Amino acid sequence: MLLYNSCRWGKGEEEHPASAGESPKGGLNVHRDGDTPIDGMEGDVAKGKEHEEQSEEMIIVKSPQFIDAVWEYRIQRVESGGGVKVQQVNDGPQNPFVETSLNYALTYVSYVAASKHFGSLSVTILADNDYYSETATSSIPNRGGRFVNFGVKLQEAHKTGLGSSAALVTALVSAIVIHRTVQPEELPSVRDKLHNLAQAAHCAAQGKVGSGFDIAAAVYGSCLYRRFSPSVLSDLGEVGSPQFEQRLFTVVEDLNTEKPWDTECWSGGNRTAGDAELLWTGLQRNNEKLRLELKRLAQNRNVVQNYDELSNLITRTRMWIKSMTKECGVPIEPEVQTELLNAFSKIDGVIGGVVPGAGGYDALMLLVKDDPAVMDAIHDLADGWKSSVQDDFGGKIGKVRLLGVGYGSEGLKNELAVRYSGWI
Repeated sequence: MLLYNSCRWGKGEEEHPASAGESPKGGLNVHRDGDTPIDGMEGDVAKGKEHEEQSEEMIIVKSPQFIDAVWEYRIQRVESGGGVKVQQVNDGPQNPFVETSLNYALTYVSYVAASKHFGSLSVTILADNDYYSETATSSIPNRGGRFVNFGVKLQEAHKTGLGSSAALVTALVSAIVIHRTVQPEELPSVRDKLHNLAQAAHCAAQGKVGSGFDIAAAVYGSCLYRRFSPSVLSDLGEVGSPQFEQRLFTVVEDLNTEKPWDTECWSGGNRTAGDAELLWTGLQRNNEKLRLELKRLAQNRNVVQNYDELSNLITRTRMWIKSMTKECGVPIEPEVQTELLNAFSKIDGVIGGVVPGAGGYDALMLLVKDDPAVMDAIHDLADGWKSSVQDDFGGKIGKVRLLGVGYGSEGLKNELAVRYSGWI
């Protein structure tokens, strides 16, 4: 499981991986007929061969950075238009994100491709190191690439909260779809469809319709994203149910005029009256001001800027999030992270910071001036950090380290599979 930023494809010696996502990278590589690799998104995935002579179609998925991370699946077609399902045949824990991604990608491919034959595939998944916390058994990259052997079982690894499951899903479904239906250079023309498919698969794997921002970042790169209406997926149903493949095709191709994809429009969801609505409204208004200030600064990048207003808006956003933490009783920004954010914010050159995503102990995000002296000060504080507060939810912060992540604007892209040599 990993966050993928890339997907790759190629023929012969000219291998072109492709990727999706923001900071950490990864890929998916699938070989067909001996030498057509496909790589997938910010996490790395990769190599496989179709064995046309085999009557039973199998998919083997390996994640060699973890101990015993191998999943073997038998491909099954479901009657009455139920689509394609994979059945795990080896012992060991299930991987719902891999399994669901395969179900959705293979169902879509089977419905749109001229050939219904898949053959057998071998897929290798790799994750950039920053998707997981370092462990005592982690080893430095030693196979000619940049990837760490984490030295633990996947279920024992600790994620850093950067959206690894979304990247994995995006990479895996994108690589399989492009491998079987279009040419690598056609990626830009199918990006929206890959986004829709990945959103549907990720929501199914999670068992809920989330905000979708992590999938959008994996597909499109950094962007101003507003969630789609949950009703878009409300009629999809489960893999294997009658006519599932037709419903999935309609969702991916955005053919339902009554429930179109509306990622450009704000969907308020289920709001309750009273304090909750006031809180959400206040947070949204402040975030809109924050967006406009960032846009203004970006449009005047050649002018010496004053970041006081931006810093104040970030502080107000944190105020609203702290109010949510208190009112909901959920550690969105718990006290130990408040203490750490406040300490970082006092460093000259740090404009502000927030707890990203759903919050809750795993990560912080800082907006800083592009200055080596600022980064040195941040490193020094992180290296010697010790918390001195009593957390309101009982959480603790141990080691603080800076991750090698940053802004990414490309999303899904073609890359060179040679970057993953030694693993695939």
